[in-house]
Parts: sequence; structure tokens; C-alpha cells
Amino acid sequence: MKGICAGVPFITWPLNADRPLNARFVTEAVKVGIPISLKDTTVGGYLVVSRDEAKQAVRALMLENKRQELRNNVQRLRAESVMEGHSRTKSFTHS
Repeated sequence: MKGICAGVPFITWPLNADRPLNARFVTEAVKVGIPISLKDTTVGGYLVVSRDEAKQAVRALMLENKRQELRNNVQRLRAESVMEGHSRTKSFTHS
């Protein structure tokens, strides 16, 4: 929610728990992010992302055609999520 309120698209790298579901929601449902592929590459017991994979994701987010679509989608969600009377603004103002 913080990223959406800031109007920032996402690069997702889900590791465990609810993160794979959240990543699918961000990338496929509301289309405000791009995924980093999860290849089974481990180093020292940790799942790692190669420099090239990270570079491709950042490049796609900043330079490619998808950039404008992601920014438009996140700006639309931002406007919807912070408008007066929305459930998110109510939860912050009526605690």
C-alpha cells in the first residue's frame, strides 16, 4: 500500500509465505509491477537473483514500453486508494 500511495511501480521477488500471492496480484491483477523470475539458484542456502535478471527488471521498469503502462496503473490505484472516504483513508483517520 505504501508503494501505491507513493505512486511507485514494483519489481517483485517473492520468496515465501504470502509473498508469491501478493506478487501475482501486483503483476497480474492490478498490473503495477513486473516479476523477477525465480530460478532455483541458491548460494550458501539463500535463493539468489543474478545481476542480469535484476538488470533486466530495472531496465524494463525504467526504460521499456511497459514503463508507461505500469505508471498509469499505479497512478490510477493511488488516486483510488487515497481519495476521501476510501476504506484505507478511514483506517488511518478513525483509529
